[in-house]
This record gives sequence, C-alpha cells and structure tokens, in this order.
Amino acid sequence: SDVGRTVSYCVDAALRTAANALPRRGISAIRRRPRRPLDEGVVEYAGEIVLARDARPQSDPLLLLRVAAASASTGLPIAVSTLSRLADAAPEIPTPWPREALNNLLVLLAAGPNTVATIETLDRTGLWCRLFPEWSAIRDLPPREVIHIWTVDRHLAEAASRARIFTTRVARPDLLILSALLHDIGKGRGADHSVIGAELATQIGTRLGMWPSDVEMLAKLVRHHLLLAQIATRQDLNDPQTIATVCETLNGDPVLLDVLHALTEADSLATGPGVWSDWKASLVGDLVRRSRMAMAGEPLPQADPLDPEYLSLAADRKVHVELRPGSSQRLYHAVVIAPHRRGLLSKAAGVLALNSLRVHSASVNIHQGAAISEFVVSPHFGSPPAAALLRQQLIRALGG
Repeated sequence: SDVGRTVSYCVDAALRTAANALPRRGISAIRRRPRRPLDEGVVEYAGEIVLARDARPQSDPLLLLRVAAASASTGLPIAVSTLSRLADAAPEIPTPWPREALNNLLVLLAAGPNTVATIETLDRTGLWCRLFPEWSAIRDLPPREVIHIWTVDRHLAEAASRARIFTTRVARPDLLILSALLHDIGKGRGADHSVIGAELATQIGTRLGMWPSDVEMLAKLVRHHLLLAQIATRQDLNDPQTIATVCETLNGDPVLLDVLHALTEADSLATGPGVWSDWKASLVGDLVRRSRMAMAGEPLPQADPLDPEYLSLAADRKVHVELRPGSSQRLYHAVVIAPHRRGLLSKAAGVLALNSLRVHSASVNIHQGAAISEFVVSPHFGSPPAAALLRQQLIRALGG
C-alpha cells in the first residue's frame, strides 16, 4: 500500500509539474500567468496551490493548514515545491492549537471528496503525521475485516469525506467530521480499538484546543462508534431494556445520539459497497427513534398484537408454516409456528436459507409453550418455494 500510493502520488505530481513546464505559444504566452490570492500567504498559480511571494513558512506555523484548507476547498493540487518548502521550514503548531488552526482543519475535513486527495497528498509527503503523530500506527494498515476495501488510514479519510453530507442533519457538525476522522485511530495497537481510540481522541482533542466538554463528547463518539450498528442488528428493539442500554451508555444525551447516528452511516458508507443497506438503515433508524423517545420521557411504541389466527394455530402444538405476500413485490412474510424448543429459530432460518430465501428481519413470540416466529424474506431469484415444502423440511430439521 505504501509503495503503490507513493508511486501514484509521485507520478501524478511529476506529470503535472512537467505539463506546467512546457512552453506555451500564442497570445497567452505573452501574458504573465495571474496569481489569485486564496488566503494569507496562499495563492493559486498555474492551476496549483503555491505560497505567496512574501510568505515566510519558517515563522508561520499555521501556513500548512491554510494551504491544505485552500487545496481541499478549491480542489486544486498543492505544488510539489510548496510541499517541499513546508516540509523543510514549517515549524510545529503551538499546543494547544490556536482557534484559526482548528477552523482550517475543519474546512479541510468538510470538503467532501477533495478531503481524501488533500490528506493523501500531505500523508505521502510526511506532513499529515506531523499534524497527527497518532496516525503513524494506522498508516497503510490492512483491515482485519474482509468487508473493508481500504486500509485503515484511507478508510478514516473516506469516512470524514462521507460525513460531510450529514453535517446539516446534526447540531454539532464539527464533532461529526472529527469523530469520522478519528473513530478507528486506536487500531493496530493490540487491544480494543474503541477504548484506545477514545483515549487518543481525548489526547488529540486537547491538543487541538477544543473545549473540555467537546473533547469529552469526541471521546464518547469514538468509544461508542459501533454501538448503534451492533445493537440494532443483534438485539430486540421491542425490548425496553435494549433502549435503556443505549440511553444509559450515552448518558441520555440526544445531541450525542444524533451525531452518533450520522457517524454510524458515514462509517458504513466508507467501509465498502453494500455495508449500509436499506435494512440496516431501517434498524438503526428505528433504534435511534426509540432511544430519542426514551430520552425525552415519551412512552415507547408497543409491539403489534399477535394475530388471533396464529394464537389458535399455536394451541394445537403442531408445526405450521405460512408464506404470504409482504409490503413490496419481492418481500414475503413467512410465519413459523411450532412447539418452543432450543434451536428452533436457527433451524427455521436455516430452512429458509436452504431454499434461497434471504432473511431481512425476524421476530419471535412465545405463547403457551409455542413459538410464533415471523420472518420478512425475499427470494434470491424467481418465486419462493411452497409453504408445504418449507413445513416438511422444518419437521425433518427438528427431527434431527
């Protein structure tokens, strides 16, 4: 990864430098190329970000971030000569950072796709690790999960880029994009990356000059960035204890809940194709909605009552399987009723899977010793199998 990305950056920079060095003919060659001011000490020249003639990088520690912010906000690349001057002469930013430095960092992180290109440029020239020394542990680090398509450092840059589209949805867009950049910063250190990441986020937030309350919230976002996705996809959202767990973990803070919701989506979108699906979005959204209601002291929605027909079928203590059309053309409602026993749910799901039915959600109720399991399914292809076939296979599965 390191070699490939470095070669890619060097080739792009070399071709751009060579193109700008070619002689130009015609009227444009007579005129001098204009220099467009972008920020203090930062100008655009020949389609690149360069330093102004009077810029003094050796005495201006914030110049690097102004250059990076200008590059990200305009989409223009930083000239190789500018990067070299900054790498050789730019001093360290004072700790804690001045507010101007943090503001320029936020401009850089909120630039969308240009954020990734700018971070990559700074990283390949050693300037990004100067801003974030903690980055070195995840630089070019391969992910442990196969669903990730990027190295850990690139994933964080992608997450910050994706987070931009949610900044108008939350009360603290600054904490959203910062947590997106840092949520996996604890990886590669041999322990729970969420716990270590929260400690590093506290360290980084303090260095950036953030308010103590904001540093605390940033650390919580990093610590719990997996909370909503894990609970929404693994626990019963109709259980009040599930909602109480989320509220207790987040200290009943609705602002933290909303930012964490946006972070969860940005993280999933930056992981790989298909990681954030309509199914996952609906589950996480439902969990957030219920948690917000609980934080506001409102009563939680109650589960739908069981169909009386299912209750009457459950009374005969036999196995029943029904398959009905669902809410859309490709969705079906599979109902499995059988005497309650250990392993019933997994065997029922296995029978559905063996018949090429994708399970989107499931709910289980126990009534007088009978389990009433309701599945929302869709066939991988074609039409679903007959309910009688599913019932026959389930009886055989329950029989061993």
